[in-house]
Amino acid sequence: MKELTLPTRILADMALLRRLPDGHAKKQLVKDDLARRQAGYSGERNLRYYLGLLPKNKYRIFFDIYLSIHQHHFQIDTLLIASKFTLVIEVKNFKGTLFFEPSFNQCIRLINNRKEGYPNPILQSDRHRELLSEWLNERHLFFPPLESLVVIAFPSTILEISPENQPIIDKVFYAEQIISINEFEKKYRNRKPLDNNQLNLLETTLLAGHIEFDDDVLTKFSISPGELVTGVQCPLCHSFSMERIFGSWHCKQCDSNLKNAHEQSIMDYFLLFGPTITNSQCRKFLNLSDRYLVSRLLKNINVPSSGIGRGKIKKYINPSFFNQIHDQ
Repeated sequence: MKELTLPTRILADMALLRRLPDGHAKKQLVKDDLARRQAGYSGERNLRYYLGLLPKNKYRIFFDIYLSIHQHHFQIDTLLIASKFTLVIEVKNFKGTLFFEPSFNQCIRLINNRKEGYPNPILQSDRHRELLSEWLNERHLFFPPLESLVVIAFPSTILEISPENQPIIDKVFYAEQIISINEFEKKYRNRKPLDNNQLNLLETTLLAGHIEFDDDVLTKFSISPGELVTGVQCPLCHSFSMERIFGSWHCKQCDSNLKNAHEQSIMDYFLLFGPTITNSQCRKFLNLSDRYLVSRLLKNINVPSSGIGRGKIKKYINPSFFNQIHDQ
């Protein structure tokens, strides 16, 4: 119902890394954040594969759904809705060995003979289940009983859970074990199912309530716009030495000529500064002075615009945000 897509935050981290000069104090911090988020996305993709093996007519699946309640945002990695039950799934991709310590509700990872403590993902999934229940109740929706569990993305992660900790064992699965969903089918086999109209209303309400999460990476890392490298980056040698000459971009570093090298730079702006850009902002970011050239460049890549008219500043809108803004 909501497909898994590459998170915008990963793209924003990549754009920021392109624009930070070598030796910048925050560069390694951004690299670490990007690596962590890519690992998380890799885990979700692996779960997506196994969920794709389930009967398509029995389950409605939503990936990375962001909802808001009482000005608090929460993200559910994967939400699976059946006619008799709902699963809130927290996906984790850890390397090494995981210990679930029940006394302090902590998850401990052992890797390279070093212990690291993490928040208990079982508590995370339980909290998201409770928030989702409150969100659905506020909208007076009928919904199946809510369950929550944690999925460990890859079997290369070793789980060490004491046999006496059955509640933890019942809550943690490897992605390839998702077929264990049959246990929930058995648990709720005598429950009256929701009909298709109720399920359709649940689906449309969730999709309408989903928020496109727009992470401000510059604020997150306390980086000012003045610290970024401007200009058009050469996609071949990655230098910022490209000049606009006779309808093309010429790289002074590797002597290449490319027609559309500016497109990535314009998307970098949207990823770093938000969903709109003016002609003046685009000229400054691309290191160009010709406003008519910039208008053509934006028009040629079909970037929609708004605010045309006397006294209004014409703004160009990131195509991925266009439908959301247009509907408002």
